[in-house]
This record gives sequence, C-alpha cells and structure tokens, in this order.
Amino acid sequence: MKRSYVLILAVLLALPLMPSVFGQAQFISGTVADQSGGVLPGATVQVIDQMKSALVREMVTDDGGRFQALNVQPGVYTIKVELTGFQTLNLSDVKLDVNAKLDIGKLTMKVGEVATVVSVTGEIPMVQTNTMEKSFFVEQKQVSELPMNGRNWTALMRTIPGVTMNSQSNLGLTFNGVETLHVGGGRGSQNNFYLDGTPNLDVGDNQSQYTQPSIDAVAEFRVQMSTFNAEYGRNSGMVVAVQTKSGGSSFHGSLYEYGRNDWLDAVNPIQKRTPDPNDREKQSLNRHQFGGSVSGWIPFPKLSSSDNKRLFFFYNREMTRQLMTP
Repeated sequence: MKRSYVLILAVLLALPLMPSVFGQAQFISGTVADQSGGVLPGATVQVIDQMKSALVREMVTDDGGRFQALNVQPGVYTIKVELTGFQTLNLSDVKLDVNAKLDIGKLTMKVGEVATVVSVTGEIPMVQTNTMEKSFFVEQKQVSELPMNGRNWTALMRTIPGVTMNSQSNLGLTFNGVETLHVGGGRGSQNNFYLDGTPNLDVGDNQSQYTQPSIDAVAEFRVQMSTFNAEYGRNSGMVVAVQTKSGGSSFHGSLYEYGRNDWLDAVNPIQKRTPDPNDREKQSLNRHQFGGSVSGWIPFPKLSSSDNKRLFFFYNREMTRQLMTP
C-alpha cells in the first residue's frame, strides 16, 4: 500500500514537469577532437546544470565526434568530456538561451590521464551559423530592471526593432491580450506565442494567451522575426517564446506590493487649461499589485536528497486590485 502511495505521489510531482521536458526547443551541440584536429568517437559527454548542480544529459559522440543534447532547458551549463587516454575536459559557463540552437564548436582534448582535469570557460560565438532565423533576445536583467507600466512583460516588446503596439498604455486588468502587437506591419492576430516550449495562444481568436505569467515569473524571452525553423508554422507573424524561472539547489522567496494612488498623481496638464473648474479634478485611481514567489528543491526518498538534488520547483502568485473611475 505504501508503495502505491509513493508511486502516485511521484506521478503527481512529475506531471508539472511534462510540458517543460517534452516541449523544449533548445539544444546544445558540438564536436570532440584531439589536438591534431582528428575527431574522437566514443567520448562521454555530460551536460551539468551549474545552478542546480545536477546532471541534465549524458551521451556518447558518434563516428564523426559529434554530440547533441536535445530538449535542454535554458540556463548555464558545464560540458564535461571524458575519454580513455585523454585528460578530462570541463567547459563551464555555457549559457543556453530560450529557443536557442547552440553550437559550441570544436572541443579539443589533450592526451593524458583521465584523472587530470582541464577547465575552460565557455566562449560562445556571437553569430550562430546553424540557423538562418532573425531573432531578438530579452534577458533576465532587462526583464527585472526595465520599468513597465502595469507590470506586464509584453510592454518590453516595445524595445525590439520592428515591433509596434497600438495601445498607449499597459495599465489595465486584461493581461493576456496580445492583439495590439504588430511586427513588420502585420496584424496582431498573425503571431505565435509559446510558454516553456508549449503553445500559449488561444487558437480561437489568435489574440490572447492561455496563460499570462507574472513579470516576477518570467526569466527571459526571445522574439523570432523571420526565416523560422521548420518546427514553427501556422501563423506568419513573429514567434514569441517565453521561459519561466525554475528552482535551484537553495531556497529563495520574495513578497512584494506595488501601489498606485491618485493622491500622488498630478492633474493632467491638458485638464488644467479647461475653463470649467469641475473638469480639472484628477482621475481617481487606486491600484494594488501584490504577490510573492518561492523556489528551491524537493526532498524525496531515494530520488532527491541533499547530496543528489534532482527535483526542483518554482511557484509564483500575483493578484491585482484596481478601483478606477472616469
């Protein structure tokens, strides 16, 4: 009976991970070679998440010395390569962005004992030659530090060349609408939206998202403008891929409250010029956005322990209350 309960609990814990595991479009690829340039088949390649200190993928190079780690979540990784007769190679600080097809190029191994470790810091080429797409990336620092009216992450789309919005303000209670976003003069209903690798666009109207994450839950996002890969289709506009945050090997949490009140607002300068004093009153506004987040790892017998953390979580909850009169 206890085993049944453990199995049911394990399945329930795994269900939230299913979309992120099978829907990810990112991968890391490369080639392993010796100092003379000859390829090395049969080398063991491990992809290790630096934030979680967890092994994500393990594979063996093919006859051409190539490897490819598929369905990897965005993050910072260490690539560890081992082969008998060669020194172990550690390539650290390899950053994988959302929807990125990252080719780290050739990894050169030196002849020597496997116990000898050569550590190298990752230097990723600025131009990726394995894709023809035109895209723009908005990273974590921009998401967390740029000001946004209404705390709606779609406001950051204004920073991307070629994207326009026909709304003057993001201050509202309808957060999931995306019909005001246009790229290259196209319609707002021609765009595709993805959340953690899964489609996030209401196919009924093509103008709203199924789920609108809080800005505190968004890690980064990428906007692809043209020459999409074959995996994308359906709509001819831009492809917006949003990646949410994930837990790490330590626990973190936050609480926040953002308030706006007409007591601190000035009168509209246009209203000041109206002859009727009754028209010079300030617009009433009382708005509060509050919430919090918590993240970390999940202890589970024989699966995730303090020495071998393998289950992680991130939870965010945000609410908005607004009283606004004309």
